[in-house]
Amino acid sequence: MVTDKPNEAEEENVMLNVGIGAGYGEPTSSKRPFVTVVIALLNEKGYIEKCLDSLLNQTYPDDCYEILCYDGGSTDGSKEYLLQIAQQYPRVQLIDNPRKVAAAGWNLGFKKARGEYVVMMGGHAYVEADFLEKNVSILEAEDTPCAGGIVQAIGEDFKSKAIASAFNHPFGVGNARYRYAREKCRVETINFGTYRKSVVDAVPPINEEIKRGEDWEYNYQIVRKFGKMVFSPDIRVYYFSRATFKNLWRRQFDAGFYKLDIIRKYPSSLLLRHLVPFLFAAAALLGPLLILLGLPPLLLAGFWGIYLAGNLGAALRVAWRQDIRYFPYLVWAFFVMHFAYGLGFFLGTLTLFKVKKLK
Repeated sequence: MVTDKPNEAEEENVMLNVGIGAGYGEPTSSKRPFVTVVIALLNEKGYIEKCLDSLLNQTYPDDCYEILCYDGGSTDGSKEYLLQIAQQYPRVQLIDNPRKVAAAGWNLGFKKARGEYVVMMGGHAYVEADFLEKNVSILEAEDTPCAGGIVQAIGEDFKSKAIASAFNHPFGVGNARYRYAREKCRVETINFGTYRKSVVDAVPPINEEIKRGEDWEYNYQIVRKFGKMVFSPDIRVYYFSRATFKNLWRRQFDAGFYKLDIIRKYPSSLLLRHLVPFLFAAAALLGPLLILLGLPPLLLAGFWGIYLAGNLGAALRVAWRQDIRYFPYLVWAFFVMHFAYGLGFFLGTLTLFKVKKLK
């Protein structure tokens, strides 16, 4: 564990600031670049502990990074925990996020950051001990605006572990290489990325009006201006997946629905993996109507047959490798992921015609 403790003067300063950590006066004079980690959170008790523990125990020098925690008004004990940590570790600061949404917290942190590099982090995730070390190494060696690695979904119980396995498989997430790629490559987006401060200062702030996918839109702007990001499978972030199918549905529906906000603004951002769930949902919703309009029933049956074969095959392969009891949960998880996203995307298309958003 990290053992740096604030002195009495620092501790008094912490308490006077009502939970805002003392911090370091100036970035280190070490030859290592200074890094700012920005965590945006709201009611993450039970997860923020793991997140901060992983960040406080990095192989990167302690005096070469700071952690800014932007709390959106947590009522579950998260804020009290962060206050305690901010008192104990000078490089951790607790700051209020009045707008509550994660994008607002990240924007505030990016402005305040003193680091040469800034990390976009959430309270529902944790990282490996060499996370900062490896990200900085890439940014020092490569001409890229951002570096990052695999985001591996994990579960806490049987059902959530099955849901996490669906998120980690290409059938569930399409060609989102940051989920499963096994080699270093250039990608169009990265979750929990480490950015050059000069890059975030040169692009518009993260869109605080988008409920889901705001980081994807932000990355799209960066890639358009500075080129693709570097992905390395040696860098790992672990993200706690949705624990129930209800929460999974809500997450996927929102992701599909709000994707249209981004596509309307940046039409060229539309990718094949966004359309496949949309076509799936459209076939399910409009299938009977299409048959009445003359579509051969066998064509629709063939479409469903191909999907079911892919779903069952992927579920069986994953269950066979991990736990055969996952099989029915995986089948349902794949279906929920695809149909909820596709339905959200389908309904979101109404916004393209300036129809009032569906809530």
